[in-house]
Amino acid sequence: PALASSLCHVTPAEPLPGLDAQTISHWDGMITAFHHEVLSDHLVLPYFDGDDSFSWFYSQLAMMHVGAILWPANTLQINTLRLKNKLHRKYKKVRSACGANKVCDSRRLWQTQAFNPEFARGREVAKGVSFPPAYKNASYVLSADQKRRWLAPNTTYWRHIRSTVDCYLHHAADVQHCLRRRSFRGIRT
Repeated sequence: PALASSLCHVTPAEPLPGLDAQTISHWDGMITAFHHEVLSDHLVLPYFDGDDSFSWFYSQLAMMHVGAILWPANTLQINTLRLKNKLHRKYKKVRSACGANKVCDSRRLWQTQAFNPEFARGREVAKGVSFPPAYKNASYVLSADQKRRWLAPNTTYWRHIRSTVDCYLHHAADVQHCLRRRSFRGIRT
């Protein structure tokens, strides 16, 4: 799999009969496995933290969205592994001002800016919809041509991701200071 998670108490997709794995687009973030090729492009990690002031759920949602769009047949739920979180601590979930449907003033840039609209249209699988997995038949690393055609690299979303990667790769001695200096737009102040 490109990305994989286990069954858990909040799994949105029930296991398909007879399958050890199946495709998913949403899962509980307590465990996610990444194929090493997926990590090489910095497309799903580092997490997008631009909406952390609204909810810590959003960084996980951004990673799920990007994974499910780029590798829909290889983003999997492993049905033979079930995990249960015995201890759950409080953390910033959704601001109370967001209302019952959890919609607030977050810009959710991963939905609007991560991909060229022509590429993304019709590719996202609805939450809870699942299919048998596909065999890996090509590298998970995107070619320069695929990145050019599929991604929207000059958007606020990707500038923010690139600035995060830059902090970790080029400012390791003081990475926390570098991360604090980033603006939401991913441009140094």
